[in-house]
Amino acid sequence: MQISFLKAQARLWFFGLMVVASGCEPTPLDEDPPAKAAETSPASTESPEIQVAEKSWDEFEQEIGDQHGRVVVANIWTNTCAACLAEFPAYAELSRRWPQDEVVFYDINCDYDGIKDKPLAFYRPRLLKFLEGHKSESRHVALTDPLIDFLDENDIHSTPTVLVYDRSGKLVKQFDNHEAYKEEDEFHADDVGALIERLLEKKS
Repeated sequence: MQISFLKAQARLWFFGLMVVASGCEPTPLDEDPPAKAAETSPASTESPEIQVAEKSWDEFEQEIGDQHGRVVVANIWTNTCAACLAEFPAYAELSRRWPQDEVVFYDINCDYDGIKDKPLAFYRPRLLKFLEGHKSESRHVALTDPLIDFLDENDIHSTPTVLVYDRSGKLVKQFDNHEAYKEEDEFHADDVGALIERLLEKKS
């Protein structure tokens, strides 16, 4: 039990270093909600207008193959990343630019860190509150993989990261700020939009 506690603390310490190094300033999470909130089922906290699916990364990747010739965009973000929150409205706007039979957007939230006392239900109220403030055509996903494991296993260095897949389901670009040492080197939603336009111009 002590080992599990130390492991959880180490994961949080590592993530803190990662987000600071990547230029994404962490913002403090809200205080723990009452114990009853953590026990609430996802369906009972669901907004009638905002649907958030719980998926593993493997399940998401399997879903890419079902998009039948559409470009797929995955915006990977967390509520503790100031850059993610600042850019979110721009991605919401991008999601409305093209019909969904051409481009499918996913907003993949990675708040879950695998801590025993903080299951996915702990993060859900804050997630829904944020999403309700942004009109988006994206498919919203709460990732069930713990954040650090997910980043490590998929060679993703920080948030925000945006993955763009072509019509065949092939990953063609991973946008991140891993090697952005100056603010002007950081990617933005406009860069993602330009790539989408180029991919749509290609014949399927």
